[in-house]
Amino acid sequence: MGASAPGDQLMEIVVTARKREESLEKTPIAISAYTAADLESRSLNNLSQISASTPSLSIAPSPQAANSNAYSVFMRGVGQLDFTLFTDPGVGIYIDGVYIARNIGAMLDFVDIQRVEVLRGPQGTLFGRNTIGGAINVITAPPSGAFGGSATVTAGSFERKQFQGNLNVPITDTLFAKLNGYAQYRNGYVDRIATGQDVGNDHALAGRGELLWNIAPNFSAEFAADATRRDEHPGALVLLQASGFGFSPSGVRFTTPQNNPPTIFNRGLGGICSTNPDSTQACWGAAYVAGNPFTNNDTYGYQNLLNTEGGNLTLKLSEDYFTVKSITAYRSLYSVAPRDTDHSSFTFVQVNVTDKQNQFSQEFQVAGTQIDDRLKWLLGLYYFRENGTEQIDTYNATSFHGLDNVLAINTNYAAFTEETFDVTKRLHLTAGVRWTHEEKEFSIYFPVTQAFSPTSPPVGALVVGDDSLKQETFKKTTPLATVSFDLADNVMTYATYSQGFKSGGFNGRYTIPVPAPIPFGPEDLTQYEIGLKYQAERVRVNLAAFHSKYSNIQINFRPNPAQILSVIGNAGAGKIDGVEAEATLVPIRNLRLEAGASYLDARYTQLAPSVALAGVTLSTPFVETPKWSGSVAGTYTVDLGGAGNLEPRIDYTYRTKVALDNTNSLFIRQAAVGLLNANVGWSDPKNLWRVAFGGTNLMNKLYLVTGAFNGAAGTAEGLYGRPREWYLSARRSF
Repeated sequence: MGASAPGDQLMEIVVTARKREESLEKTPIAISAYTAADLESRSLNNLSQISASTPSLSIAPSPQAANSNAYSVFMRGVGQLDFTLFTDPGVGIYIDGVYIARNIGAMLDFVDIQRVEVLRGPQGTLFGRNTIGGAINVITAPPSGAFGGSATVTAGSFERKQFQGNLNVPITDTLFAKLNGYAQYRNGYVDRIATGQDVGNDHALAGRGELLWNIAPNFSAEFAADATRRDEHPGALVLLQASGFGFSPSGVRFTTPQNNPPTIFNRGLGGICSTNPDSTQACWGAAYVAGNPFTNNDTYGYQNLLNTEGGNLTLKLSEDYFTVKSITAYRSLYSVAPRDTDHSSFTFVQVNVTDKQNQFSQEFQVAGTQIDDRLKWLLGLYYFRENGTEQIDTYNATSFHGLDNVLAINTNYAAFTEETFDVTKRLHLTAGVRWTHEEKEFSIYFPVTQAFSPTSPPVGALVVGDDSLKQETFKKTTPLATVSFDLADNVMTYATYSQGFKSGGFNGRYTIPVPAPIPFGPEDLTQYEIGLKYQAERVRVNLAAFHSKYSNIQINFRPNPAQILSVIGNAGAGKIDGVEAEATLVPIRNLRLEAGASYLDARYTQLAPSVALAGVTLSTPFVETPKWSGSVAGTYTVDLGGAGNLEPRIDYTYRTKVALDNTNSLFIRQAAVGLLNANVGWSDPKNLWRVAFGGTNLMNKLYLVTGAFNGAAGTAEGLYGRPREWYLSARRSF
């Protein structure tokens, strides 16, 4: 998926997925690669936007979408809905080789990006941190010896104002510097009826500085530091369904009212409502479901804050037959996200979530070649440690106040290696293995200052009775083996066997008393994959098919449908079969066609008794895993001679129905939907200027991107995608 070469040929795409430069078409891994030109042509501004055109990839805001900076990422049916400190993502995100442990703030805004590589399937023998579902590798453009830069301004719907720029400055012949900056403001697209506030807005400032020092011809040091500040309104959640009597997981109203009606929500009014809760706003119920999908009745919480900082130092020593690299990195985040859980004008249940986290990682890589370059090898050592706290302040004005304090300390040690041997010029064998040792430390202090009822804990009691520090260790050895064969100079086929692993931990969110933290175990994945890659002057085709055995799957569910408590637990076993295809075609000069598609058949084969009680069955679909998804795009370059080039582009993406929670709840299922984006860009003959005008969601489709359903509370809430929008951008390079 690289930009076209002058004329009618496709450029070769060079990737570093295996820690060395090689052609995308010669790399026996299912990879989608986006160059800087691709990102600009598609008018992509944020990492989350690549999922629309990447097979088997889903990136969406977390169901706890009051935190507008928290995302869930799924690849080939593997991922994690929750963003919290006590569970790990199923898909790893890396920036210049540095693992980003938390999905809060991980969806980067694109500024001076050289390339984005999406690797599907377990990635443990090449990357520092083990990742069970796949990896998203973001590579920034390094400083260089040429002075230059660019500045881009964008305006658009909802008073969008955006600026991004970069400046490259050679300080000496061996020392180079680069500065990047980003600022965005955009109004929200959902209005709060009671307060007049818009939610779901963007207000971000980000900066990055980088120094590259070529200390010697074979030794370099590269240091980068970045910071992001977001001061926004809460996420744009809306209430989709409400009932004072509650609903079952399948969406059917209970015949017997739950929780001794009226529910805990109506007790917040100070008495029993005299009317059906569904009929009037005097009682909490369906009357608080706004008729307009872009309005809500929320009143609590105004600011959603995020601060992230990071720095990393990369040292690289290159000798004739080997290279030594050291990557030292530190990152931190601070996030505050208020949540009006009842979505009404009453003070029933209001939540404020504060996350603090910092991480340190050290990675050493030694890579080289032997036997006339027929043997290529890599050895790696990795250390990672993160410290984090999550504070959940849950408040009910008349009956309850709980302060949930979670401490999580995660430590990871790993050693990994991968070797590729060219048996002949056409036959290549690759073998790798990873040894992982993870330690999880966890504690929770959750006092309640008042009680709901006589059956609840007394004043001052702990919701989780045991608040001592818990420790658990997880160890795993995961192998990889690949055979690849060049059928011709431009056709390569491969077969891969790989294993992935994600550690367990302890739950950190509780709404009913429990004697001790509820643990969950690690999950494992074994994957078999075959693929074929072909490239000629005018066409590129990449195909992959896989079969995965998935065990001890970690999901979010309610062990008892009549209780509000939701936990992360091991659902059982499953299998995932899939086929993926990507193609690029230049049928005539200046016309470029792109397409991508995936078919995923993900299903449970065995269930734990607890998730069966929660409403999960063998036929329940995997969350965020559509059976079919695909994208098509077309770009035509019009040569205007001395006036430059005009480049109209159309992008259409489609996916079949998808479950947005692990029980496939009725009220938050999303039906099949197709989205249309388009833009037209103009660039001058020297490509110093580029102006683009475009629109997103041009058919103005109404669709859910995430949601949450709680049958015991009788609530269903969802986040709709943004409506139709337009934008105008201009870039000046120098």
